[in-house]
Amino acid sequence: MFFKENEIYVPLSFISSKNGLNYPIQKEEKIIYVGKNYPNNQKEKNNESIKDSIIKKSNETNQLQTNNKKINKPINNQIDDNNSISNNKKVNSDNWTPPVLKSKWSPNTLENFKILQNELGFSDGGTSYNIQGRPGAIQVIETSPSSQYEVYINFYMWDGDAGGLIPQAYRIPIVAKEFLKLFFEDDYMIPFNYLNDYFHNGVVPPETFTANGKTVETIEGKSNIIFAIQK
Repeated sequence: MFFKENEIYVPLSFISSKNGLNYPIQKEEKIIYVGKNYPNNQKEKNNESIKDSIIKKSNETNQLQTNNKKINKPINNQIDDNNSISNNKKVNSDNWTPPVLKSKWSPNTLENFKILQNELGFSDGGTSYNIQGRPGAIQVIETSPSSQYEVYINFYMWDGDAGGLIPQAYRIPIVAKEFLKLFFEDDYMIPFNYLNDYFHNGVVPPETFTANGKTVETIEGKSNIIFAIQK
């Protein structure tokens, strides 16, 4: 034990002797797991814990409150391939210009985040698509290098305006089409239709599906959908 720059340093054995906690060390990843007997199938368990934490976070933040009024699943309007709402509300009614994806997917996740930020209007380094009244309507979550998943993509809502409280919600499926093209290219309508059917009709996507040669696992939150894209 020693004191340096106003901090006290103790040996790892101190944790076990004083608190009775184990501290298995994963040398390859330079990680110390305090109080946890980490199993041999650590990568699989690690992936499961990541998924569990994402589901928990999704469930905690999914209930949006505006002016102290809870907003549940909104009633959605249908959107067609001409980017107009079925009730004849035009996309540019609020002078919004729909973004268009110009770049191709990169095996470098950080490059994809740059594309999302620069071309599709995502914020927070390309990890979050926000609309007025609903920050983080679409979220992209990076995984660890050892994970079997490329990213988690999380949809909290679709195109319902929640009784007029979220008028920009119509933008979400429009952006979603361009967003899904980045990961699934010509197969983007496969996950798009699953999302559309889930938010419009409550039909949960299959547990796994394939698009653009990628296997995707579905995780359902309270009223949101997460697609875990395998590497």
